[in-house]
Amino acid sequence: MIVEFLEGRDFLTAWVLTSSARRLGVLAADGREMSVSAGRVLNSVELPDPGLRSARLELLRATAETRRNLAATLDLTELWSVLEGEGSEFSFASLAALFFGRSVQPDELSAVARAVFADGLRFRFTPNGAIRQTSAEVERLKEAKNRAEEAERALAVCAEWLAALKRGAAAPEPPEAEAAKARLLSLALDGSAASAPAEAKKLLARAGFAPEPEGAVLALTLAGELAPHENLDLRRLELPTSFTPALLEEARALSGIGLSAAGRRENRLDLTGWPTLAIDSNGARDLDDAYSIKSLAGGRWQVGLHITDAAAAIQQDSPLDLAGRERGVSVYLPEAKYPMLPPELSEGCLSLTPGEVRPALSFLVTLEKDGAVAEYEFNLSHIRVDRQLSFAEADARLEEEAELVDSWDLAQALLARRLAGGGVNLNLPRLSVHFLPDGSLSVGLTQWDTPAKLIVGELMILANHLAADLLHRHGYPCPFRFQEKARAPLPAELASAVPGQAADDRLLTLSLAARRRLGRGGLSFTPAPHLGLGLPLYTAFTAPMRRYLDLLVARQLRALAQGRDPALGQGAFIRLALPVNDYTQRLRKMQTGRLHYWLKQYLKDKIGREYSALVYEQRDRRLRACLTDYMLETELVWPRKAGAPPADLVGRRLQARLTEIPPGAAPPRYEIVP
Repeated sequence: MIVEFLEGRDFLTAWVLTSSARRLGVLAADGREMSVSAGRVLNSVELPDPGLRSARLELLRATAETRRNLAATLDLTELWSVLEGEGSEFSFASLAALFFGRSVQPDELSAVARAVFADGLRFRFTPNGAIRQTSAEVERLKEAKNRAEEAERALAVCAEWLAALKRGAAAPEPPEAEAAKARLLSLALDGSAASAPAEAKKLLARAGFAPEPEGAVLALTLAGELAPHENLDLRRLELPTSFTPALLEEARALSGIGLSAAGRRENRLDLTGWPTLAIDSNGARDLDDAYSIKSLAGGRWQVGLHITDAAAAIQQDSPLDLAGRERGVSVYLPEAKYPMLPPELSEGCLSLTPGEVRPALSFLVTLEKDGAVAEYEFNLSHIRVDRQLSFAEADARLEEEAELVDSWDLAQALLARRLAGGGVNLNLPRLSVHFLPDGSLSVGLTQWDTPAKLIVGELMILANHLAADLLHRHGYPCPFRFQEKARAPLPAELASAVPGQAADDRLLTLSLAARRRLGRGGLSFTPAPHLGLGLPLYTAFTAPMRRYLDLLVARQLRALAQGRDPALGQGAFIRLALPVNDYTQRLRKMQTGRLHYWLKQYLKDKIGREYSALVYEQRDRRLRACLTDYMLETELVWPRKAGAPPADLVGRRLQARLTEIPPGAAPPRYEIVP
């Protein structure tokens, strides 16, 4: 007996070998022996058994061929018209009778079923017969079919285009490419969460690319949609990388008015007679802080801590304010800089440029010899920076100029006081990656705890602490920066580090291990201590041109100094600050990731090179170590062929060989050199 059933989208004819009430053992026309459910059988016909397997297969193939050819002769369009008004459901036998006008044979019954199944437009196939579609349904299906055919055509065209690009051939971009690139970009940025991942992967596979986000990145790079080293995280974060003409015009207008002139309309303390110094990076033009220092009798100091009054120019909810809020923070990458405010402001009228009178927010502080604050006051002020030094210049003149000698003595006293209060100072160099004028990468380390950097750092920490104290005492809402207690006790030896000196291996080991144990930090709108700094209260306002939250705190300080109500109430502050803080944290993570991306590019041709690795944690054979050439932390495994690892590897240096630069965000891989 021959039976017929559907296998996927194919009609299979088969010879029944065995049968039971529920299942049939059959020999299919393609030579497979299989078991099928009796319920899947569409039609059957009793025929004499030719006996031999080869004869059965020949009979099956001939039967299938006859049925295919017969189905090809059927015109369902005419049949669909004839059946209008005759109902919607028809058996295959009744349709075959209409077609052939005689007693229906098994081959004719199969031909009708095959034709209906292949049509999928005027009739809908079911195992028991056909359902006639309405005119509206036919039109809808036609439109869907046309769309599918157009999509297939566009897919073929775009796949051919991308395949040509992959071969290195010149290929004009087809009109259909825009939609294809959008789908590929969605896959590259969002992976499985992309808007149409299946279509994008299908295109990549047909064009010969890996059907994964990495393949989409390669295809888009070849198409010129992505740069060779495109920062995909920056795209995911949707950070605006330029300012609109309207914003630039507003910034130029503010610069033209002159911020100092605007500031004169306010009641400000004139501090232009105080000798004032700005210390910043070499060549810095966006100077947002400066200070004045004077020695008093008994080893005391009088200090002026001055921050540019950016809030005097950037009005709340103005277009420039909204632009800063959208960006959240200035972003510095090895390959680019994206300022929070237009350079016309941050490098122009808002910058504390030497020789120029500028409005500022100033804390005037009297400090004891041990760094304790005796008294302080806060004022809106006018200042004039007398000179600007780079960190390197300040370090070089540290013992030559009384102003810098006093600054260094005060910074050490402030640091010692914070450490005595439970703070911690991790003297760890930082990875520095930048491009040289010839386009090559320069990779090295920046020493963070130089005397000049400690001077500026400690004075700004003091200013931020006083801002938190002042706002809290007067009930003005502000975001307090907190840090919880360390997850494990930190080594007391860290407090004995000599400020301004590079750490030796012992201190590096302690600092690296301590950093992994530091407590959680964040924002709080109720007072909370910053235990990492050793301070009972802390906020941040010292970078109002580069951090939007600092600008918000500066507005509160301005309102307080002018005797006005807070610029922002608690609820409004929370609604503004929390999303901005979340976004800036993601931007900072992106910046760190970008540093390591470029480090990996730098290391690509250094596979097999050996580096010095300082071990700072040990768990049996698994070691946490730092490649101190780049301050790159990694995990190493003690090789079994070297026997049991020594129990005292912490604090020791090992040689580690670079073995692999994996794709994506995975860090470089190293192995211990026996």
